[in-house]
Amino acid sequence: FIHIRTHISTYVFCLRPALRTKGNRKAPAGSMDDELFANICEKVRCVLLSADMEKLNYVREMQARIQHQSLFENVLGSNKYVDEMDRNWLPRIKAYSSDKSISDGFAGSEMSEMEGLVEEGISARSESVESDEQGVDVWQGYFKGFQILSETQESAGGDGRKCIELRCGDCDQAIINYLRAGIRCFAIDLFCGTAIENQSLILRVRESELNISKEIGFPISSTIFAKLSPRLQYTGLIEPPDLVLDLNKGDELTLTSVREYSTHCTKTCVYVNAAFLFTDVNVFDYICIGPEIQVSVQKKDAHLRCIVEVGGKLSSRIPVLFPSRCTKFLVSMEELEDITFCKEVGINVIVSHIGGTEEYFQNLLNALKTLGCENMRVYARVVLNEIKGCDKWLDWMADSYDGFIIAFSPAERHPERDILHLCPAAESFIKRAYLLQKVIILEPALIAKKQLIVDPSYYHHIFLYPDKFILPCESSNSCFYFFFLHDSISEVLIEEALDKLPYCDRSLTGSDSLARSTVCASYQMKAPVIFVCSLTGRMAAKIAHFRPKAQIIFITRMKSAETFISLYHNIRFLYFNGKTDENYYCSLYKHFLFGLLYAESQHLIKHNDNVIFVYKENASTRLPDKYVSYKYHSRYFPQHLDKILFRKFPHGFLKNQPVHTFDARETKVVREQTEVDEKWEEDEDNI
Repeated sequence: FIHIRTHISTYVFCLRPALRTKGNRKAPAGSMDDELFANICEKVRCVLLSADMEKLNYVREMQARIQHQSLFENVLGSNKYVDEMDRNWLPRIKAYSSDKSISDGFAGSEMSEMEGLVEEGISARSESVESDEQGVDVWQGYFKGFQILSETQESAGGDGRKCIELRCGDCDQAIINYLRAGIRCFAIDLFCGTAIENQSLILRVRESELNISKEIGFPISSTIFAKLSPRLQYTGLIEPPDLVLDLNKGDELTLTSVREYSTHCTKTCVYVNAAFLFTDVNVFDYICIGPEIQVSVQKKDAHLRCIVEVGGKLSSRIPVLFPSRCTKFLVSMEELEDITFCKEVGINVIVSHIGGTEEYFQNLLNALKTLGCENMRVYARVVLNEIKGCDKWLDWMADSYDGFIIAFSPAERHPERDILHLCPAAESFIKRAYLLQKVIILEPALIAKKQLIVDPSYYHHIFLYPDKFILPCESSNSCFYFFFLHDSISEVLIEEALDKLPYCDRSLTGSDSLARSTVCASYQMKAPVIFVCSLTGRMAAKIAHFRPKAQIIFITRMKSAETFISLYHNIRFLYFNGKTDENYYCSLYKHFLFGLLYAESQHLIKHNDNVIFVYKENASTRLPDKYVSYKYHSRYFPQHLDKILFRKFPHGFLKNQPVHTFDARETKVVREQTEVDEKWEEDEDNI
């Protein structure tokens, strides 16, 4: 792969001068897109990357199929694959309305064995409770009703709202702990490390999902998104990242674009993401590094051999200024490499380092289209407290990008540097993005370290609008203060938002009102879980927009939904490996039965808890149009489920005859139906 990358870089170096006009002005429109991107698409084929991911995905798919077969064989007594609708299975639906327990269908030995396991689990829980009570008695009841948290616990608070940024290194056990804690959202920074290192990191996440899935007996899927390399130039990382080196006049320094050095910069060799600029640099040119350092180029080969002319402080990720700067709207070579990498490893969400101009955004979309990645979701990173004015540009950004990573910078020049200050344009921007139901992920590091204090007038912007909060892997346990503050403030803000009347539904089909009513019902009934069954994740995302406290479990057979759905607030993806052409009512019953079994196994619900089901009642309806509540009965829920979901069964559903299927145009290819649904939903939002 390294050889391929070097070959491509050399190829682009040869093309680059032809793409510029005199004086390094921007090239004429349309002069770079087709030829350059087509050749990169032709040359960069990460065969090894895609082959490894395909093998792993095949194993995950087969394991999910076996888990479905085993689960439904135990619950429904069928000795065939879960999707095979035979005559022995259909009569069992008739018994669901009776008082007969589903466990009566097991053999006597199996039943006694299962009851023994249940009794052992109950006794184990009671013993643990007794031991906890004994521990409390040591303190004479002083800590009664409280839980002592230790720093060694992974993800002790705010697990459903966390997004972990992974770094290359030994983090296998940390990934497993995060998955066990319920975290389903991860990020990687492609600026750091090589493609092989980042691929290894992604494979470790997927392998950890596979191991956890084997333990619990249900498929586990998480969403991974990638931060692209900045299109402007920065130095790489120095180990440790907060280390500062002193460069003196006369020191020799090598500037390189080889990514192996992106995490191993030293005093003599520094990585810069400027592969396509090196050819424009001439001997004796000056290059500025940070606010102090200036170097002159003495020799030029595969790297730039420089001498320090003005000394200063060298640290990680500081800006570098070349004599021939890249134009502000052209996609850089490193970004194209990152996009190709994401395509090969199955990442569907990419994040630009900063929001670009309209020309750059259009250029990026053309690059995605040429590389065959037009379905990728494009997010942008925005430093919120650095925004000053530019209302129209911010409105365009909120409308164009699919989501945003909100970051903050230390307010060193402001007289009240400890207090977070936002200009009206920044407030309007994040509010507009929230109302447009875009994904908002916030970086709370400065707030968690108490370097920035949030003014009460910005509580909505910090504690209500974001879907997730992104934290570095090595310091995810240092944010107790922030999440305790978030829990206490967001609860009040959500209740106030839901109490506001009247509510204006801007959707064409009333789906926003359905989502809002579902969230209100979950708060009134204190429901711990909301189950959503749909082909697309649009309804689950709409429910998440109103910030329910309940866990949203999105059950679908569309495997591709795992690439983005867990970015939304409190959504957990549950893959159902079923046929696309079976009877809709049987399929819906199986989906929710599968979801209940999963929630019960993960202790998300317990006996007599209220749960909510969101689904479409008729097979001809494209989007979910109904929600119902159910008081969960831990023993008889399979018998109760059919009466909860359907007011009356369709003709022939309970008869021993071939089941009725959808129209072939609707079910022959699920992907086509999904694309139509998403297009219809986009048109609905535009209206």
